[in-house]
Amino acid sequence: MLSALFAQVILFHGLLAYAQSSFSLGYIPLAVKTPYLNGWIASNAGSAPGHVWPNFYTTDREFGWAGFIRVDNQPFQWMGNSPGSNFTTTLSSSITPTKTIFTIQAGPMKFNVTFLTPIEASTLKRALSLPFSYMYIDGFAANDSQPHLVQVYSDISAQWVARDDATQVVWDTIESNSIVYHKVLRKSPQSMVDNNNMAEDGTGYYAMQKRSGFTWQTCADVDCRGRFSTNGSLGDTKDTNFRSVSQNWPVFGFAVDLGTISPGSQPDPVLFKVALDFICRSILPPMTLYVVTMTWLTWVNAFLSDFKAAQQRNTDLDNKIMSAANSVSSEYAGILALATRQLFASMDITIPSATGGSFDTSDVKIFMKDMGTSVRANPVEVIYGAFPALLYFNPSLAANLLKPLFEFQSSSSYNNPYAAPDLGSVYPVVLGNSSDTHVLGVETSQFGFPLDSSNPDSVFPHWILMTAATIPSGLSSIQNKFIDSIYQHIYTNTNKFPLPEAYKASTGDRLYGSGSAIHGAAFSLLALNLPNVAIKANAINNGSSKKNVGAIVGGVIGGLAGLLAITFATFFIWRHHKRKQQHRKQQTFDTIDEDLSTKPQPFTGVLVPPLTLPTPHTYQVVNNNDSTAQLFNTNAPLSPTRWSPGWDGMSQSRQGGGSDAGTTTTSSLPPGAAAAAPPMSSKQREALGLRLTYGHVAAPSESALSTLSNPYSASASASGTEELRVEVEQLRREMDSIRHMAEPPPGYQ
Repeated sequence: MLSALFAQVILFHGLLAYAQSSFSLGYIPLAVKTPYLNGWIASNAGSAPGHVWPNFYTTDREFGWAGFIRVDNQPFQWMGNSPGSNFTTTLSSSITPTKTIFTIQAGPMKFNVTFLTPIEASTLKRALSLPFSYMYIDGFAANDSQPHLVQVYSDISAQWVARDDATQVVWDTIESNSIVYHKVLRKSPQSMVDNNNMAEDGTGYYAMQKRSGFTWQTCADVDCRGRFSTNGSLGDTKDTNFRSVSQNWPVFGFAVDLGTISPGSQPDPVLFKVALDFICRSILPPMTLYVVTMTWLTWVNAFLSDFKAAQQRNTDLDNKIMSAANSVSSEYAGILALATRQLFASMDITIPSATGGSFDTSDVKIFMKDMGTSVRANPVEVIYGAFPALLYFNPSLAANLLKPLFEFQSSSSYNNPYAAPDLGSVYPVVLGNSSDTHVLGVETSQFGFPLDSSNPDSVFPHWILMTAATIPSGLSSIQNKFIDSIYQHIYTNTNKFPLPEAYKASTGDRLYGSGSAIHGAAFSLLALNLPNVAIKANAINNGSSKKNVGAIVGGVIGGLAGLLAITFATFFIWRHHKRKQQHRKQQTFDTIDEDLSTKPQPFTGVLVPPLTLPTPHTYQVVNNNDSTAQLFNTNAPLSPTRWSPGWDGMSQSRQGGGSDAGTTTTSSLPPGAAAAAPPMSSKQREALGLRLTYGHVAAPSESALSTLSNPYSASASASGTEELRVEVEQLRREMDSIRHMAEPPPGYQ
């Protein structure tokens, strides 16, 4: 196998990409492994990875990550943008769920550079808990079929561990019998601090296995890269002049002399690895990042040694996902190739400390960052969107994500009678969110269907793809239109970060969200084909239960019969009284129609009394009543709106609607009075189009209203008996439904 291998391990969790011979992504994933190890590179009109530096996923922070090659003593730069370099030519690019692959030409020599972010969701002890990423070079082939002398080089800078270039950093190089690794960190780390999405307490690692022709060095960027360009090797020396990130730009490099590569022969693989560790690893007391259960030297050596096996496992995973996706369409395969790595890169896997300094690996919890939108922890709406992918890869991931939410809500720190929207807004510190968030009731409900008729220019890709999954198989052309609309946005916006959480349909500009796990929704089409899993439950004792249910149903029916008799009598008296006044009443049904289109009535919500919480777990959570996420409009109405006829005695007006800020509601009713309309049947309500809606609500159409007869007209009087009979029959059917629902469910086998 053709291989000169750079395996770069960046200590952050990872995500996947899409396989295509060439593409025009605005930004291409490189090492996308965790919320903080999340490196991309601008496509730069197809010249990437040359002529441009890699970026953090927010695209506002460059990373020093350079790659050079010497062919017959002629140096070329294939990654990065150093002044005065002789650059290679990128021939093609492709992505799969776990890889990004570039085919590059340097003089007469062609080669491949592959960025592999392992995804092995079936076991938490591998890629998910080992936040490393590989970068390797292989596929050497000379255009002229002649032998050529080849050396390769790569380095990283201290930009990986600090957002501010003025930050003072320190570093060291550690050597064992089989590996060498550089490490770099801030001189004064800020523990558990998220500085504009970058970690301020990270330690960067760059590692390589020893082999023939291997050299290393720490020095200024121009010195290390210049020495390699001139000599094809480094000096095996340390730079001990610790300084700021940008003062003479310290870099940490490796070089390998591959010797002469002849047609039909290839050198042994050369492996590099980059990682980023945290000094303070506690996420939610007493949780700890899973990876720290072993020493870094052990992890680095294990990861480098496992490369060939990891490469095969991830190739198999790529084939599995791409094969299933291509059975839908090639465009769908392209979407999954890009979306997968983002899912896993949003998560940190943790375990609690046990007695004696050990760790309890049976109590795994996962924490998710709201990538590209906020620094909220375990945002419920993002987990909801990611669920199809979580179920596809490993349902245990979903359980371990929800566990921290359930435990916090069951603790003494949380006293609200409704679910929390997240675990706080200061990730990676997870304080919990016990603030009064019921005001977000309308807004947080919309994540089930986030559409707003007042803003038709907003597109939510994850819901477009979920909608595609609901299209019957016989309507594949319609399904493909949903998929193609998202594919075209991803692969034709050459200067924009791909796949935001929301974007403008008219311009393609991102509204918010970059690198979000919410796009796990793209796996909804594949998740539909997951096999059913049998559920086992203890059988239910049906004896006494049936007797109790019968007594309850009988009592309910008896009570309703008496109530029905009283209702009949009241109705006939009321109808007789209304007939006498009918000739004085000039309001027509057309007036009611007009009122329906101009006088919406607010839905009156009833707050549930506080629940009695179960006994708190011993799991510790810090209470912070001020950690409300500033994501939604908290001035919005507390409940959804509904449309109701403008009956006598009611005069209401509403400016705006839905969840818009500044919405006001006025009423002529006295304070505390209930605004109620005469009862209508379910068929009448359906005819009026009355239902609870979120956001902006359209009034019922005239055609719908014309199908409902006026209950005060003479024709209604003539058909009163028939209507009562229909209502009684409807009541009987509803009681039958109650009786059936009261039956105990069957036991699962």
